Amino acid sequence: MRFVNDRHLGGYVAADAEYPNGDPLTYTPRVWAYLLTRFDVEHVVDVGCGEGHALRWFLSRQRQMRVTGIEGCAEAFLAPGAPTQHMVLVDFVDGPPAVSIGPKALVWSCEFVEHVDEEFSPNFLQLFAQADVVAMTHALPGQPGHHHVNCRPPQYWVDTMAERGFRLDQPATDGSRAIAPASHWKRSGLVFVKHDLPEGGRAW
Repeated sequence: MRFVNDRHLGGYVAADAEYPNGDPLTYTPRVWAYLLTRFDVEHVVDVGCGEGHALRWFLSRQRQMRVTGIEGCAEAFLAPGAPTQHMVLVDFVDGPPAVSIGPKALVWSCEFVEHVDEEFSPNFLQLFAQADVVAMTHALPGQPGHHHVNCRPPQYWVDTMAERGFRLDQPATDGSRAIAPASHWKRSGLVFVKHDLPEGGRAW
């Protein structure tokens, strides 16, 4: 397994013959299918998409669905099979990206937020706030990793997202974790929805 370390951006696990979808701890199709069904998603934005393995899955699942990947590591765009036509190069240290999020949007963000210094987190949180649903993992305090600079307990993110108009969807969080394999999602996945969306999934 080859990990690409890219300065303050963290990095990603590069695909190879043994790991064709990159890091197996971030590749969770059952969770993605659950989220698409529960929330009737029309636009997925993968923040920290790496080489775009999740993007390819979303594209194969429903061709008419809009899919956008946000990634800071330029090397990821050179990976064989990377769906670069759906990817945008963004370093959140430089500010929020000029990316438009469509209706019925889901932000997926796996193993990303802990790599961004807290002073720059408003830049990606501004993007998150445009979506109706945010599904994210986070590193816990003391969790090792390259450029882990904002490792927080779950309540930190619950409070942070609440400030931006989101509530924790506990049933969706529990339901998605229950079907996840051993993964980052199983450990720390959280599902947030806008406060004005009804309970119980099928938000629109």
